[in-house]
Amino acid sequence: MPVNHEADSLDQVQRVVEAMASHARFVIIRNQVHAETFALYDQSQVRVRLLKKLEAKEIAMPRMEEWLTNAGLCFASWVACPSRPGPHPLRCAKPALVTDGL
Repeated sequence: MPVNHEADSLDQVQRVVEAMASHARFVIIRNQVHAETFALYDQSQVRVRLLKKLEAKEIAMPRMEEWLTNAGLCFASWVACPSRPGPHPLRCAKPALVTDGL
């Protein structure tokens, strides 16, 4: 379940925990795409419950470097590219339109 720095994220986590506490194991993903701090979540009772009582795990998902997200590097484009080079997902100037299975 992803969590970020906003209050509504904390509210969503609380609701899911209340509904699923006895039916699930939890992995909290600290999504750093918008902020690297999680003050509300870090000080919350729901975090204490998740970590201490429900034995949840936390994973930090760091923000990707801008050059990765804005450079047009996209695995889907690479797969659809008729002239894709080698085994690595590199930029393709003219990705083909994939219509198989649609």
